[in-house]
Amino acid sequence: MELIKDLSLLEKGDEIVIATSSSLKRIKLLQKPELSKVKSWNGSFRYKAVKASVKRVSEDRTSGNYKYTVVLDVFAPAEEHNFIKRFNLNFKDILLIKREI
Repeated sequence: MELIKDLSLLEKGDEIVIATSSSLKRIKLLQKPELSKVKSWNGSFRYKAVKASVKRVSEDRTSGNYKYTVVLDVFAPAEEHNFIKRFNLNFKDILLIKREI
């Protein structure tokens, strides 16, 4: 495991852990992070949101007579991932779990 501060070190196929919405997410990158044309307010470089896979689970819940569905992204290995979405990795602490060779 390795802590990554520079997004240019990430490659397609890397499995990483990030903290979002007060929970940890294990995601697999499906593309290499690209530099954005827009810079940050302090002049530093920013990256575009990267496409990644994640495991998504939906749960049916009830509250009185009201029924609703909650969709959650779950911490799971890449073999169990079933959904693709984009993640903004700018200014986040990233833990590299596994690198595809």
